[in-house]
Amino acid sequence: MPFIDSMATITVQQLSIGTSRPLPPEGQASAIFKQPTSEPLILEVEGFVGDQQADRRVHGGPERAVCQYPSEHYRYWRQRHRGYAEVMSAGLFGENLSTVGATEHDVRIGDVFRLGTALIQISQPRRPCWKVEHRSGVVGLAQQMSDTGRSGWLYRVCQPGAVEPGDGLILADRLKDAPSVAETWQIANDTRPPMDVLAALAKMEALAQVWRQRFTTTGMVAIERLRPRYPPSALASSPLPIHASSSSAPPIRLPLTNTMGKVGQPVHIFRALRRRQDPK
Repeated sequence: MPFIDSMATITVQQLSIGTSRPLPPEGQASAIFKQPTSEPLILEVEGFVGDQQADRRVHGGPERAVCQYPSEHYRYWRQRHRGYAEVMSAGLFGENLSTVGATEHDVRIGDVFRLGTALIQISQPRRPCWKVEHRSGVVGLAQQMSDTGRSGWLYRVCQPGAVEPGDGLILADRLKDAPSVAETWQIANDTRPPMDVLAALAKMEALAQVWRQRFTTTGMVAIERLRPRYPPSALASSPLPIHASSSSAPPIRLPLTNTMGKVGQPVHIFRALRRRQDPK
């Protein structure tokens, strides 16, 4: 199953929220301790009412309003860290939605899902931080999540609404040829990503702005590496701007549409990229 289809429903195994509290052993404030709820929740633009994030510089906000983590991965972590098997269960990584039915390979940037009466859109992969190690007790776990791509993903809220335990995620809209979360993560961690792919991601409105800026910066660095080897005429034809800044970046417009895949995005390059990577 390379991607979920328009009729697929992802099962929400656990719906969780949490408040900030000291994180052992050093006592830093953290809201990674999410607890399952049996009550309906209200989902607003910045997340679930009653859910907190301690460090708002890197957690929470409109582009990181909801966190999803595939429960399928917990089996892998239990096998890899047998001495910590008891703690490797839904909610460990601070996710709001512990799910069954899709991983990072099955969902795409820009996918819109109906959750209860709310509409949410995948905005970016989730970058694990050191707090998952303190929460689990496993040294190096954050890096392992990054290395394997088992990191989950984040949503923005397109339409606030009510969410009840047992509500599934129903795909409502999809951008044509958009990259999967796994592909986006792979490019972000590639030491020499293709310039055309970087350009496509840097222009992708559905991708969170901080990631778009990251891909623009990566492309600019790559251009700088070319300077000693190529004349200015070659650099002028680059798909990425040489003089780019965050202050001049266009505002994000949510590409929510009524018809599947009608929003034009400069991501057609991923179709060719998948063909090159697919041994079939």
